[in-house]
Amino acid sequence: MRRRTITIELVDLRRRIIALALLTTVGIAGVLGWRLPVQRSTSTALLAVANQVGTTTQSETSSINSRTKRGFTLLNPRERFVGTPNSASLRADSEAKVRAMVARLNESINMPVDIQISFEDCHDTEVFYDDQNHHVTICHEWLDEMQHIVSRRNNDKTLIRESIESLVVAVFLHESAHALIDILHVPVTGREEDAADQFSTLVLMGQPDGARKAMQVAHTYRVLAQDSLRDPPAYWDEHSLDAQRYYDTLCMIYGRDPKQNVKLMTVDRLPDERAEICEKDYQRIETAWKTLLKPYAKDSLWQSQ
Repeated sequence: MRRRTITIELVDLRRRIIALALLTTVGIAGVLGWRLPVQRSTSTALLAVANQVGTTTQSETSSINSRTKRGFTLLNPRERFVGTPNSASLRADSEAKVRAMVARLNESINMPVDIQISFEDCHDTEVFYDDQNHHVTICHEWLDEMQHIVSRRNNDKTLIRESIESLVVAVFLHESAHALIDILHVPVTGREEDAADQFSTLVLMGQPDGARKAMQVAHTYRVLAQDSLRDPPAYWDEHSLDAQRYYDTLCMIYGRDPKQNVKLMTVDRLPDERAEICEKDYQRIETAWKTLLKPYAKDSLWQSQ
């Protein structure tokens, strides 16, 4: 009995070992069969996520690249030029000069919003900046009036056209300064109109032949101050008087380069009492504007191109 029991127990043990082996084999196969597809699915999912991220990044990059750069935009005229051929030609040339300055400002200054500029009929002789709409308007009537006033003092048609074109660019820069002060929250001590004049003269003199162009602007202020047909001076106005703007512009021209620019002042004279402080005044004004606009403007804004 004992030997048979031992034999049965050995046989039973052998069966159990074989069964355990089979279960182990099936278990391993099941585990491998479960894990491998998951690994493949995980890889596929990761690849899909990577592709999606890549697609999103490319889409965002494309969106950024296609986004219109913020800055100054010269709109097409709302009306076609009317009037005499000479007037229409002057308007077209003036618009071209402003368009060139718009391109320079956009290359040099980063703006958070758009500023639109338009030449249009206003039924008034004005140039102004609208801080609600961020819009600079140059009225055709103002341009025609400036041409008429300057022509009364000068018979040289070429010089008249050059003077008006320089004045248009200077006045556009003046209104652009108002936009910069408004949008970038540039701090100003003193009158904002004087600060805008200073910015205009600084940038204008950074143009090729800029000192001569600034002299044409100064001379126009002198003509305006001497024009007896205009309204009497408005001492209450926020702008300096035309005579003061004339001398302030002369002072900046002389102060930028006294030796080089003194030859420009053969007709437009700057009194010695003012001339002796102009170099320091110019340096102070230039440093102030460069410091205030440094977070937004490149050095190319102030350099001759």
